[in-house]
Amino acid sequence: WERGQKICDFLKPFSTITTYFSGVKYPTANIYFIQVWNIELLLRKYADCDDEDLRLMARRMQIKFAKYWDDYSIVLAMGAMLDPRFKTQILKKAFDRLDPTTSEKKVLVVVQNLKDLYEEYTSKHVTGSSSSSNYSSTPDDLLNESPLDDDLNAVRLLNLLIFLS
Repeated sequence: WERGQKICDFLKPFSTITTYFSGVKYPTANIYFIQVWNIELLLRKYADCDDEDLRLMARRMQIKFAKYWDDYSIVLAMGAMLDPRFKTQILKKAFDRLDPTTSEKKVLVVVQNLKDLYEEYTSKHVTGSSSSSNYSSTPDDLLNESPLDDDLNAVRLLNLLIFLS
């Protein structure tokens, strides 16, 4: 029974995290990073526990989990950063708990990726749509076009940079 209790204690957080991920009545992008980070911490804890079977199970799970953590941590971190409650503070704390020597660098990588994504978006959807040579304006387009669009996009970029800091 003690072994069963240990296994339940080990697996219960995975059930809770799965419930968070499957939410349909609320946005979940902002909680992915935190929950995946919790899985990483949980696996690290059990990879060094006294129970040999749990330790081996956790280490095997770490190997499989590492590819997801490494590949998706930036994308997941971007979602957490966009949550006004977290911003970069949550990333700093999370990365610092995992590896204090690389935490600052990892946060900077996430911030830069978010900036790059925003720049790519604006270059494709803002300047790209107005510079299309195959596109002919309709009267409706001319009435709805704002001479302040470029200024508005500059303000959006400035607000994003302020938000990130």
